[in-house]
Amino acid sequence: MKNLKLVAGMLLLSLGINAQTSPKLWYTFDEAGVVDKSGNGYNGELKGSAAIRSFGNKSVLYTGVDKGYVDMGEKVGDLIGSLNNFTVSCLIYVPQANKMNQNGNFFATFSNSDNIIADPAGYAFLSPRVSGYTITKTDYRDETQVRTDSPIPTGVWTLMTYTQSGTTGTLYIDGEEIKKDASVSLKLKDLGKTKHNWIGRSCYTGDVYMDNVYLDEFRVYDKALTPAQIKKTLYSAVSDYRAQKEPAFRWEAKGNPVVTHKYTADAASMVYNDTLWIFAGEDYAGGQSYYKMHNWVVFSTTDMKTFTEHPVPLRDSDFKWSSPNAWASHVVEKDGKFYFYTSSNTTGIGVAVATRPEGPYKDALGKPLLTNKDCYASTHSWACIDPAVFIDDDGQAWIFWGNSQCYYAKLKDNMIEIDGPVMHIDFPDFAFTEAPWVHKKDGKYYLTYASQFPEKIAYAMSDNINGPWEAKGILNEIAGNSNTNHQAISEFKGQWYFIYHNGAMQSDGSSYSRSVCIDYLHYNEDGTLKKIQMTSDSVDRID
Repeated sequence: MKNLKLVAGMLLLSLGINAQTSPKLWYTFDEAGVVDKSGNGYNGELKGSAAIRSFGNKSVLYTGVDKGYVDMGEKVGDLIGSLNNFTVSCLIYVPQANKMNQNGNFFATFSNSDNIIADPAGYAFLSPRVSGYTITKTDYRDETQVRTDSPIPTGVWTLMTYTQSGTTGTLYIDGEEIKKDASVSLKLKDLGKTKHNWIGRSCYTGDVYMDNVYLDEFRVYDKALTPAQIKKTLYSAVSDYRAQKEPAFRWEAKGNPVVTHKYTADAASMVYNDTLWIFAGEDYAGGQSYYKMHNWVVFSTTDMKTFTEHPVPLRDSDFKWSSPNAWASHVVEKDGKFYFYTSSNTTGIGVAVATRPEGPYKDALGKPLLTNKDCYASTHSWACIDPAVFIDDDGQAWIFWGNSQCYYAKLKDNMIEIDGPVMHIDFPDFAFTEAPWVHKKDGKYYLTYASQFPEKIAYAMSDNINGPWEAKGILNEIAGNSNTNHQAISEFKGQWYFIYHNGAMQSDGSSYSRSVCIDYLHYNEDGTLKKIQMTSDSVDRID
């Protein structure tokens, strides 16, 4: 019998299977919730906006965008306080637009305090933002780290694994060794029985939660898995996850700003198929000190409260001829195609095309539609920006653009060529800075635009698209702490809306880290516009 057991054991080892490699904690985040599949009873609890969601045919944890995390429970501290050699592993999907650009973003936290600054009692965490592991018996001033200081890839499922054997800590990404340190003297056991054990939350109160991230297959082992075991037991599932399509992100706006999970600016709106579509540039991070924007984003709503974010429709890199800036844009539909007019900084206005409003869009010309050469009344290098396209009742499309001077021209029926001369709008009291937008109501044309700096939104009216235009004054005052003020105007289901940005996102909103807002637009009896009332409440749901 002993010989039979020995043969069986050798066979298991030859297959790369070790009976002792079963996890001590294992969450698969299925319909049952945060249930410990190891059988050890370390069941967790969803908190805040955290939810179990479908990702293709997978059931995964989604952290949401409102302080979502998993509380693994204090009982998990018994496990953490027993670990000398160990492995912690998780599958993580960070959407492409999530830059993880602030502190925190801990996918696993084992801590003795929920406020380390006030009570430096020790913790360990793993973060995809720095791709690594950190442990300390006090606080950040005494950390031991095994990390790369680079975020994991976005838009793809990634396996992140950390093992410790003795004093050797090893970080693996997708089953490959990325970082090793043989001088990690602290072990999880040195923390004792940790009191706060979380997935997606930091033990520093000033850090952000790990918002808008998907996770699955969270495991803790009481030994350091070998590279072969990591590849066979953990990494082998990755290809199946990568075959799944990222779900659309949905949220309910709770007021202004209506978009709070990222920084957005320069909104343009379009109504199509009983849906309001909002296109915007994405400010790369909070607390920026200059304009850093590399992609455009697209949202849709049918009730003005529940919004859907679709995958990134277009990036600055999609225009090979352009400088790397995703500045203001405008999207219109004509004859079943959607045309995305964009601007960068100094390289001109481009146009991309798609067969669906959400894209994806492709460069239609391989070159700019308009450049500084077309801005004949300007001398500065950023004159050719901020396109806005208006299609009149007779089907004729017009494009307006410019900085410091306002230009306009006809578009050909194909929507990707200028038809005729470029014209220039100028008249007394027309203090034009940028951001033109044209709409029409009851036979009257309205030209709204950003005026002076810091910018207010002014407007003019005309009976003809070619003018003459009459200045009517200020429509919207300076938008809080944002120097820029870029508007879109649309009628949707019988109500007119004014869509703009401010710098009101707490706590890193600014002139360079902006947020899209929506308020009502109202008309006086004579057709003039009532001044916008910027609110914190935003607009009501449409029933």
